[in-house]
Amino acid sequence: MQNKTLSRRTFLKIIGASTLALGIAPTMVKAQGEPLRGLVCPIMMYHYISAPPEDAPRTLRDLTVLPENFVQQLDSIRERGYTTITMRDMWAGMQGTIPLPEKPIVLTFDDGYWDAFAHAAPALLERGMTGTFYLVSSFMEQPGYLTWEQARIMHSQGLEIGGHSATHGDMSRQTRETQEEEIISSTSAIEAQIGVRPVSFCYPFGRQTYITREILAEQGYQTAVTTAYATYHTPRTPYRLGRVRIRHTTTLTQFSAILDALH
Repeated sequence: MQNKTLSRRTFLKIIGASTLALGIAPTMVKAQGEPLRGLVCPIMMYHYISAPPEDAPRTLRDLTVLPENFVQQLDSIRERGYTTITMRDMWAGMQGTIPLPEKPIVLTFDDGYWDAFAHAAPALLERGMTGTFYLVSSFMEQPGYLTWEQARIMHSQGLEIGGHSATHGDMSRQTRETQEEEIISSTSAIEAQIGVRPVSFCYPFGRQTYITREILAEQGYQTAVTTAYATYHTPRTPYRLGRVRIRHTTTLTQFSAILDALH
């Protein structure tokens, strides 16, 4: 059989096809000024960072990561050369308006629980890290949740505050009018209390429709995250970004393996 030398273009096509077939997208981090076609950037999904009550139901326990485990995960992120960014940063980087680190990662925290201020934020700031915290506006100031003053402090420390609706209802089952009220009222509340209009949104239960996405675009949101699994993102679907759920049972070995598999 005659040997043939592959051209560079053919070689890259083969490699690209192979990685896509395996579900692995090549990292395409670029310098400021050049928009990206895609980006490998795990968006980690957290809820509680605290110890669950002894009688916690299964769902609550599943949503809870122990503070000591969270700290180990942060250290694993740093040891593997990742740099934390916010959702706002990720979108700006994909648009080419700011440079992105070689190995970016986003840490997101849903619902605005009290331990975001007591445990998550201090652990991040101690390590020079950042994150995006999604607030449900009607839950603020309620027992078990953040106060607006705490949210303002977190914002002043460089942590991003995003929207998570007004009442945490299933938006896929709501009328356009209800969805508009959920999004607009929560957006206005955050802007009034924090002083900055949120541009990052998190769907309650990860559920949404094309109507939800239209309203977010109309209100100036840049991105919205779901609960679907994904580590590769494109600017074509900014309102359907997947994440990596971190559970109570996620071991450090499992957590580190997720990061190692991406690079």
